[in-house]
Amino acid sequence: MATGIIAFANLPAATVTFALVVAVFIGVSWIVDGFVALSLLGADASKAWTLLYAVLGIIAGVVVLFSPLYAATVLWIMLGASLVVLGALQLMRALTMKRDAEQIDPLAAEIV
Repeated sequence: MATGIIAFANLPAATVTFALVVAVFIGVSWIVDGFVALSLLGADASKAWTLLYAVLGIIAGVVVLFSPLYAATVLWIMLGASLVVLGALQLMRALTMKRDAEQIDPLAAEIV
């Protein structure tokens, strides 16, 4: 409870700390994922893609660990951009749903 009160008392510092913790967690996760992919290299049919995935995961994890604040900023910007794109795609799906329903079943178009 005391931690929550301190976090609300100094919200900008709590936000930066949270972003750093998330970035470090993502960096460690990418490194672990890269090593897991390397360990499965012998069992995978596409060895080149698995090796590329593993190496990129390890490199990305190390970069995130060496610059967590910059990485957190880039990750938040990518998250925002992807949410905007997903929202636009969802809007396009909703606008074309009636036309698609009419092509499938004329009676279903009345429901939509």
